[in-house]
Amino acid sequence: MASDSSKNPNRIIHRQLERLEERSTAADSKNPATKNRINTIRKQLEKLEEQPNYREKNKNIDKIRTQVDKLEKVNPEEKKSINKIRRQLEIMEKDNLYKLKPQPRRLTCGGPSLVYDKDSPDVQDRDPESAERLKKSASIAIDYFNKKHSIRYNVVDVISANRLMCSGYILYLRFTAKVDGVEQVDTFNTSIFYGIGATEVQSIEIVVT
Repeated sequence: MASDSSKNPNRIIHRQLERLEERSTAADSKNPATKNRINTIRKQLEKLEEQPNYREKNKNIDKIRTQVDKLEKVNPEEKKSINKIRRQLEIMEKDNLYKLKPQPRRLTCGGPSLVYDKDSPDVQDRDPESAERLKKSASIAIDYFNKKHSIRYNVVDVISANRLMCSGYILYLRFTAKVDGVEQVDTFNTSIFYGIGATEVQSIEIVVT
């Protein structure tokens, strides 16, 4: 499946801000607060794109949320559009869970811990046996996706995995898969809950690049 840049959360937020600004201008608003908030959010989005550290990215997202809340206070009639911005921030934050590079093997309740990273310079982080075990988890997720979308993907490779411990654990997994007879390989994010006697695919989606 071809990637669609129109689904990029950052671009969607910019489009929503443009529309908000246009409506504010059309209404001949005398309140400069709207434009100031919009410009502040734009600047923070630029910083977000330039930030290479995924933990810091999440901090930036929290700062943007604060500005979005303030934007809603001065534009309560734009709640629907502002909620679309919030949704895209949630998508960004969720995506970062698949990219976090925490300290290896530190399992703490409430924080993700690295299980596997194909590109890590640390041999321990890219253990082949771990990759094979994670492929089984990826297969569970892709089978769920196949049934839901009436398609037939097969797992190709595991890219990275983080685990969140508490009352069982949630596996945040990034992997690649391809449709039978098709050369293109797609990247997927999935979260799978493993509890006592229960395994549940919480989410799975194709990564838009």
